[in-house]
Amino acid sequence: MSESGLHAYLPLLLHLLIAVVLAGALTAASILVGWKRPNRAKQQAYECGVEPIGDAREPFSVKFYLVAMVFILFDVEAIFLYPWAYIYRDMFKVSHSFASTASWRCSSTSPSSWSDTSICGKKARSTGTTSRRI
Repeated sequence: MSESGLHAYLPLLLHLLIAVVLAGALTAASILVGWKRPNRAKQQAYECGVEPIGDAREPFSVKFYLVAMVFILFDVEAIFLYPWAYIYRDMFKVSHSFASTASWRCSSTSPSSWSDTSICGKKARSTGTTSRRI
């Protein structure tokens, strides 16, 4: 890479350096200045206010692992939506304006004038058939 290419990464490297130095400084300050008054109650494991009993190494249900894997899958998948959002940002502006208009239209009528068959205060068109509850 040319020198100008590396020059573009200088703000990023400076930001990372400041973050690492600040994290280290705050951790060191906490260790140096923090109170050190250990006692038996503080050294005991805290289990949401319940006295810990039994062994912590119990087998988990497979469902737990499946839910965790699905969460990670969708969490990682959400990262790939950012490039799409950037590419289709103009389409977002159109859909946002449509949603804003629809929201404004629905909020311009009072909810007390709505009925079971109304959509944002306007009566729905009749289809000509009658429905019966059984």
